[in-house]
Amino acid sequence: MVKIKYKKQRKSDIDLIVETAKKLRIRNENNSISLRGAGAGDIDLLLYSRLDIDPDEEDYILRSVLFSAVASNELSDDFSAEDLLNIVRKKYWEKKTDKSNRYTVLTGMYLKGELPISRLKLHDCLIQRLKPLKSRTQARMIDSHNEAVRTIHFRHFPRIDDDYCVTAGSSEKQLFKIFVSAKNAEIAYRRALGAFGELRGLLSYLMNRNKHSRMSTGSYRQSLNDVRPIQFSTVHQKSGELAEQGLWYYPEWSKPGNVQDLDSRPVVKKNLDRGISVLKGSNFPSAHARRALRMYCDSTDNLDLRKAFLELWTTLEFITTLGKQVPHEKVVRRASSIYKDKAHALLYLNHYRDIRNGMVHGYADYDERFAERVLFQLNRDVCAFLDYFVFNQTGSSSATEFEEFFDAPFDNELIKMRLQVYERVLRFRRDP
Repeated sequence: MVKIKYKKQRKSDIDLIVETAKKLRIRNENNSISLRGAGAGDIDLLLYSRLDIDPDEEDYILRSVLFSAVASNELSDDFSAEDLLNIVRKKYWEKKTDKSNRYTVLTGMYLKGELPISRLKLHDCLIQRLKPLKSRTQARMIDSHNEAVRTIHFRHFPRIDDDYCVTAGSSEKQLFKIFVSAKNAEIAYRRALGAFGELRGLLSYLMNRNKHSRMSTGSYRQSLNDVRPIQFSTVHQKSGELAEQGLWYYPEWSKPGNVQDLDSRPVVKKNLDRGISVLKGSNFPSAHARRALRMYCDSTDNLDLRKAFLELWTTLEFITTLGKQVPHEKVVRRASSIYKDKAHALLYLNHYRDIRNGMVHGYADYDERFAERVLFQLNRDVCAFLDYFVFNQTGSSSATEFEEFFDAPFDNELIKMRLQVYERVLRFRRDP
């Protein structure tokens, strides 16, 4: 039997797994965590809390197997300690080699799709990035990747499995290369991870937007018959009633083997090429766009929903103000300018601002369910503006032009009056 080394006490692997299973089951019964939402951080907490474990590679592989079992839904909500033990025996002890090849075991599990890291189809790129690093650094990097994958798949995005995932072909690879240019391999890896995860969301968002026409209100909300709903509600703009809202995900994509190549769609391909040129460039708004994508993926990777909401609002502030200090009225006004129903957008964006103030100053106590709902709603608007900023930019050559564009009045009559004034100025001040 394999023994795990501890600084203060010793326990066998089986005892540790049984104890972990009991803790997971107890937490699930108390509705504080579900197995489907359990990730690397949750299992870390359950495995290592109250136990001072020496974090060597063997411990990491054991924890990775536990995470893989939870993330791949091999354990039901009413699992027993024996179920978990059987999975660990099957995936770990039968494949365990000598001590010098422990990382080979982990890499083999990764390549065969037995770790959730494989769901993002980054095998070749990641292995090349990981090869020159030391094993402990590799473990930390894969740990970070698992944490982000858990967040992307189970919290902030609909689940996308390998057999019916949405891919972007060459465009996806180009964007990946943009974020691996840093000298520090680990920073480059995390940067690429965040870019790739958010790219999937943005690509799916673009695909949905071009696949279905907008409603008369100008929002990106789609028909409930076409959308696979997920567990949150939003206010219907016309009726004012709560309705289930689907985000980026359509049922026809979920058929096995139905992989969508976004490069083959001309409208989306055009937007992707424009976005790639923006992210690759050195002029405005390239640096702002790259930073906005990183801020966005960092905010959605946060496991605390309240903190994620605050960071997501900070991301919206950065995109709309380009990092400048401006009154919050300008933030909500600029964010609402991409919708036809601007009055309604102003109303609920100001409501989000009030929620943000309540969380920051502590005068309002929001439960987890409410925080998750408003997080999804704010995420919709941040994605819309981020998509507009990166893929459908107005062609502004400077930050000043960008701000002037969104600070223009909403009323067409006021815009026409301004044009008339400018025409008179041009006639009066024309060159001799």
